[in-house]
Amino acid sequence: GAFVGMVGFVMSTPTMFLLGALCMFGIAAAGPEHCYHRGHVEIKHEAHSMKAGETCNRTLEIEPGSNCLQCTRAKIQAPYVVIPFFERDLCKLIYTLNSIAKYDRHHNFGNIILMWVSRSPMHQYAGRIAHAIHKVARTRHVTVEDYSQRLNSEQLSGWKAQEAMKLKIAKLIPTEFYIVLDTKNTFGRLITKRMFFTECNQGIRQGRTQIWGLPAWHVDAYKASASLLGIPVPSGGHWPTSISPVVMHTKTVLSLLRHLGEDSPKLCNGKLCWGILNKATEFCLYHLWAHHQDNFHCIHHVLEEPHLHEDWNRIILWRYDYMPDRVYTLEKAAKDEKMPITFGAEANALIHLPGWQKRQAAIHMQDLYRRAGLYHKAKTEENLRNFVKCAIVGSLYYENFTLDSYPAGSGPSEGQLGRAPLAQQPKALVALGVSAALFVAFAALAGRAAALGRKACSRSLVIERCDEEGHEEVLMSVS
Repeated sequence: GAFVGMVGFVMSTPTMFLLGALCMFGIAAAGPEHCYHRGHVEIKHEAHSMKAGETCNRTLEIEPGSNCLQCTRAKIQAPYVVIPFFERDLCKLIYTLNSIAKYDRHHNFGNIILMWVSRSPMHQYAGRIAHAIHKVARTRHVTVEDYSQRLNSEQLSGWKAQEAMKLKIAKLIPTEFYIVLDTKNTFGRLITKRMFFTECNQGIRQGRTQIWGLPAWHVDAYKASASLLGIPVPSGGHWPTSISPVVMHTKTVLSLLRHLGEDSPKLCNGKLCWGILNKATEFCLYHLWAHHQDNFHCIHHVLEEPHLHEDWNRIILWRYDYMPDRVYTLEKAAKDEKMPITFGAEANALIHLPGWQKRQAAIHMQDLYRRAGLYHKAKTEENLRNFVKCAIVGSLYYENFTLDSYPAGSGPSEGQLGRAPLAQQPKALVALGVSAALFVAFAALAGRAAALGRKACSRSLVIERCDEEGHEEVLMSVS
């Protein structure tokens, strides 16, 4: 631009000079668009890592007029994003990464570090991993770190190793904060700064209730984590459950690791792995340790009762979270005008649902993916099964997988509803008599309801197959 401008000035060509000036000012004033790479992105394969894309430097600043503590940072770098994964996560990882590429238009997230936490060498899946990252690598730098050798030298399971690595990765993070995601945290709408940070650059921590009011599993995790840290379990305050996404302050994580004797690149060196094997979790350890620091209010803000804030709406289908209204909750989320921040399903999350609810939950979850613009394809039964295998079961390559043993359109039965057969119930004879008396009156209504149920159950949506060989396929399209 400068060269063209000078040539224009020398040649006294007003048009040429004007073009040169526009080029110079255009480069200087470029916004987030300059972080997008439109062409082919080279993926570099190294000994124990893969790298692609370029860093997009972006800072988050305190909003004008904000009444902030003096100790808060006026500017912070856009936080790194950390996602652990292994073989079973490869298919749903594609959709989570594509959702970041689609919805982080203003680069409120920085670079991405993916952690391959598996006993299988990463190079065996290099083609599929490259296929998963090629879209998001057009928007930022992506690094994939292979931790298979470290895992094979330790006694931790893959999931426990992921917990440890979410903390130990802090040694590679150059930004003040980083955000931990799981592959099931797919974004459904535009990512803004205020989703994860206050106007004063404090990382937002959800505060659901007192620790003793959380589900029993999370209470045990907090108790074990506090014991490992040598600090008491707080009796008051608002505390989150031990699930992602979580905003972590890098220096606070590093001080936590030093406290636990984790000063080595090994996966297990101090007390961390022992604690995780005894019910402590990475997030409970961090929340307790951060809260114990003098600068807690400088780096974090507790958002009390986040379920009352629409900007913190998240939908996750859990494997052991059977609730009678679970399908209704998914249906409501799929039809709400405003999409949740993140949504997804734990692996095999449908396993404890009755057969007819499996199908309905799968359809509603698909609706969320479709409304997010992350897939668009024909509505067939085969594609419905493929969707469940990819986004819920966790692998597209189960050859003999079927959604359930009930044909599309079958309504709920006594066994499907999870209740004991009528003859086994204490008041079986009375219930049988009442049922017989009411049967005729409700027969027509029941038939109509069954017809409606068949109509609803016949709906099926679909996503793209993940290509095992890494061939170029359309894996994300906007409807």
